[in-house]
Amino acid sequence: PPQKIWIDVPPPETRFRAGMQVKLICFASGGNPLPRLDWFKDNKMVRDGILVPTGPSGNIVSKELLLTTTPSDNMATYRCNASSPSRTQPPLTAFTRLHVQYPPLQVTITTTAKEVRRNQTLKLTCQSGSSNPPATLTWLKGGKMLNAVGLGQKKAEYGGFSTSSQVTLVAYSVDHGQRVECHAYSSVLSEDVNAFYQLNILFPPELSSEQPHAVQAAEYEVVRLPLLVSASPPEITYRWSFLGEVILTEGSPRYHLRDGGSLEISNVIRADAGQYSVRCENSEGYSEMTILLDVQYAPSIRSIGDPTTVDLGGPAEIMCQAEANPAPVGMFKWRWLSDLERSLEEMGFELLSEGLVGRLRVQEAKRAHAGLYECQVDNGISPAARSSARLVVQFPPEIMKSPGQRKVGAPGDEMSTATLLCHAQGVPPVEFSWAKKGVALDLQNPRYTVLTEHKASSHTSILTIANVSSVHDYGLFTCTASNAMGTDTLDIQLLSISRPDPPMQLKVVAVAHNWLALEWTPGFDGGLKQSFRVRYHWPGTPSFLEVDVFPPQSPTFTLTGLHPNTPYNVSVNARNALGESDFADGGVWLVVTTTEIEKKPMDTVPQAPPMHGPDSPMLPLFLLELLGAVGGILIISSLSLLGCLFYKRQVRALQEDGTKVGAGLKVRSENNYSDSKWLKWGATPAKLEEQSSEASTSPKGSSVETTTGSVATSRPWSRLGRHAESETDGSIMEPPTSAPWLSSPDLHEYEEVMVPPIYLGKRPHYSAWYPEEAPWIPEYEGPYPQSRRSLAGYEEIMPIYDPVADSPAFSGDRTLPFEHLGELV
Repeated sequence: PPQKIWIDVPPPETRFRAGMQVKLICFASGGNPLPRLDWFKDNKMVRDGILVPTGPSGNIVSKELLLTTTPSDNMATYRCNASSPSRTQPPLTAFTRLHVQYPPLQVTITTTAKEVRRNQTLKLTCQSGSSNPPATLTWLKGGKMLNAVGLGQKKAEYGGFSTSSQVTLVAYSVDHGQRVECHAYSSVLSEDVNAFYQLNILFPPELSSEQPHAVQAAEYEVVRLPLLVSASPPEITYRWSFLGEVILTEGSPRYHLRDGGSLEISNVIRADAGQYSVRCENSEGYSEMTILLDVQYAPSIRSIGDPTTVDLGGPAEIMCQAEANPAPVGMFKWRWLSDLERSLEEMGFELLSEGLVGRLRVQEAKRAHAGLYECQVDNGISPAARSSARLVVQFPPEIMKSPGQRKVGAPGDEMSTATLLCHAQGVPPVEFSWAKKGVALDLQNPRYTVLTEHKASSHTSILTIANVSSVHDYGLFTCTASNAMGTDTLDIQLLSISRPDPPMQLKVVAVAHNWLALEWTPGFDGGLKQSFRVRYHWPGTPSFLEVDVFPPQSPTFTLTGLHPNTPYNVSVNARNALGESDFADGGVWLVVTTTEIEKKPMDTVPQAPPMHGPDSPMLPLFLLELLGAVGGILIISSLSLLGCLFYKRQVRALQEDGTKVGAGLKVRSENNYSDSKWLKWGATPAKLEEQSSEASTSPKGSSVETTTGSVATSRPWSRLGRHAESETDGSIMEPPTSAPWLSSPDLHEYEEVMVPPIYLGKRPHYSAWYPEEAPWIPEYEGPYPQSRRSLAGYEEIMPIYDPVADSPAFSGDRTLPFEHLGELV
């Protein structure tokens, strides 16, 4: 039998952690045959292990057992038996006991409540399984520690300990679905074992704290009224109502019940805005709530003060009432519907708004404030609303009283017609009345016809007198314009036809280096159609130059072709079929200096074109020669064509004029005034063949202010006289061969206007005019100067003014008709 047994194990005070490996070796010596070794755990054989002979003579055997510790190994006895094969002798025994540390095997949470409702008290008990050493229990809910009551420890299996704890909760609906956790923690092993209990709390429907109570939507869109509600059990019925009536969603084309109980409304309109109520119900109860639907829509204007009437100088206010949602501050904008772009604030208006009402206010209404104003409302939702209102400023009549309206000329031959015009401004509409020499006209008289026109604040009354008699009709007529605000009068003198009155208030409105723009006020036209002529002069010229204004009745004209930085003396007079007026403003000329030519600095220095290098591509020589030949042919052809056209034009002009040109013969131009000029084409103005007396004898006058700011001299101009001694010949310079439009740009350019084709075939009624033979100057056919050019050395004198168009043909034995002679009364 075996003689001795011993084991090789860790010391008894060693503590093992569950899961660690432990090696146990059992040795036995003696015996023949060798003894058998067996390991036992608490009287249960462990079949693991390897038997290994050892020793110098092979009489010692060993068996090694490799263990992975578990909680069941704690305080377990491992025993090794050495027995002979014959089993006749009791076996030799050696044992050891292990100490294993392990965390709780499990954690359990229990409660006695079967159902938990809102606001009830709930007790939960937590018990940990066997652990070594004992575990510490902790309660958590939503990450926060709960106050618990410990129930002590007790011994458990495997030599461990069990720990118990209890917590008491008040069940709230917000805790529904949350977990209450119990943690069993071993501080020695730093291990945690836990379990949770999910709260199932029964409660009626409740609204979330994030539930919106107001919803905004744009008109004609789809809007959803959201419902954030929770309940346990979750089966909820929903009932929506609006304005006390239940909304039936089933089968409705506009109302739809969506998931979660939300109400969806299609094609929402502004009438859908308001409070919506909903009732939510489950087995535990019900709850109710309201949601405000705010329907936003584009603005519209309900009313506007059109028209708004105010007396001149009084306060005025245009009110614009809108319907819009939302109604932000500043949604009202006002605009003056006029061609002039002016700020309303600069005009003295105040722009006020309060809620859905906008106001345009002015404290002292002026005539300039009258007009159409637009109220625009824009709240950010398209389209913006617009409406206009007219501000009517009432004021007494004001008759236009220009100098040309105070006189009317008409022949007193009892066959002609006189028209008296009375134009007034006034609001409300103006009523007109006519009187002659203080006595109201008898409008029943068929010779008197009155036509009245009203257009906005402008009113016109036209008195027409048929069969004008110099005896019965010449005199002072009075036009009276009246309305509720006041009265105004205008005296109009009916006279015989005469030469026109001089223009007035001549002024320069613009000036440049080679032109200046003039403006004046026409005077009385003498009862006939009048036209205007501008007279100008600059230093170094022997006399004045004249040019007819076009259009003939225009009160403005632009002189072109002037020299830069040169002072010019300018005036204007009027003319009609009976003669010419004196020059404007008492014959005092207007002096204006043209500006200098602006020199533009060179931005870049011109550089020479790059030279072709040896590798640069160049055109072949034969191609360059061909191009040069073609270009020369084209140039020669163009010059030949221009020469032919020029020749035909001059020949046609000679044929139309019917003039015969002879060498060395000087022909006097027809229909010329005594101050007509003999011009040299293509050069500076030639010497006058005859000079008017005032060109050389005009005295110096007072200084007047010029446009350019320089000091100017003025001298009175008398009417152009006709002098027989001016018929003497003067030196006439031969014109250059070049055409006048090809003259040097440095020379003075005369303004040349083409004559309309309808006048080209007309000829003057008189072959010549001499100042000692004619008492008045006939009216010319066209408004433009017509230069008639002649060949053969340009020996024919070119008349500046056009032939007579409207004057009757003259014959030596026929006197002028009465309507053109006129009669002064």
